[in-house]
Amino acid sequence: MIMQRDRYDSVDAIMARPTNRTIDAAWQAAFAFHRQRPGAPASAMYLRGQVGQNQVCLPFQALFYCQRAHTWFHPVCPQCGSELALCQDDALLTRWGLGTYSDSVERFMYCPACSSHGGPPAFFVKTKKDGIA
Repeated sequence: MIMQRDRYDSVDAIMARPTNRTIDAAWQAAFAFHRQRPGAPASAMYLRGQVGQNQVCLPFQALFYCQRAHTWFHPVCPQCGSELALCQDDALLTRWGLGTYSDSVERFMYCPACSSHGGPPAFFVKTKKDGIA
């Protein structure tokens, strides 16, 4: 099973200046390589909903693991209960003083439902940086 990580700390050996966009492009290139190689249907399995239009690999929603209950779950918004999503909106991230998705390897989860109401959105990260509330 190939699994995308939520954090890439040591990709400098692979990419000169990694960003979320270059990592996304690398995943698409790997997906295309495995789909086009001889014998691919027999050696690779793709899940329903994983392949989008134009034969691109669609990212799955984030999964968290509860060590107490020993179960996987989709993270939900603590305010409304809707599922959190990866924020790729650079303008929204910049507006709230966060690093952009396109030019960094930082990734922020947020609630699109709460964000659409116009109030300040809550962003969630695996590890909070010093100086960010």
